[in-house]
Amino acid sequence: EVVSGFNEPRDDGEERDEAGSSAGEDLTTYVFRQIAPDINPEDRKMAAYLLTHLNEDGLLTTSLAEVANYFHVTLKRVEAIQRIIQRADPLGVGSISPNEAMLVQLDILQETGSVPELARRVLVEGMDLLSRRQYVELARRLRAPVGQVRDAAHFVSENLNPFPGRSYWG
Repeated sequence: EVVSGFNEPRDDGEERDEAGSSAGEDLTTYVFRQIAPDINPEDRKMAAYLLTHLNEDGLLTTSLAEVANYFHVTLKRVEAIQRIIQRADPLGVGSISPNEAMLVQLDILQETGSVPELARRVLVEGMDLLSRRQYVELARRLRAPVGQVRDAAHFVSENLNPFPGRSYWG
């Protein structure tokens, strides 16, 4: 089944760029091609709808509750589709906020490698201080050594992208 303007993945010999997308392919199409095989055919329209509501940063511009309402399905079903989208390349695409995008990326990195133990707490409890690089105050808030907070902050800035759509598309 082809969903309004989306093509199934195919090997047509078209040249691909570093991101693996066809020249001129937009973020919506690029992500849809990746996730289509993992989504039930009856949920593909919902996935396409979510993907057409991404801004240039790769973040959703609609709430999951609105999508559930629009399609007359449970919020849980929409959240399951969002999780599949978020695990596509670029990681975190389809998140509601920059912070959620980074938490998704952090979860995936924790599955595959080592992540500083404070990284999640820095994002969840101290994003306001992290963004202003107030590490001493952040360490106080988290009741943690400043060195560990700096390590976590460095890890976040080097490995996580709050705006996943910018990775390849501007």
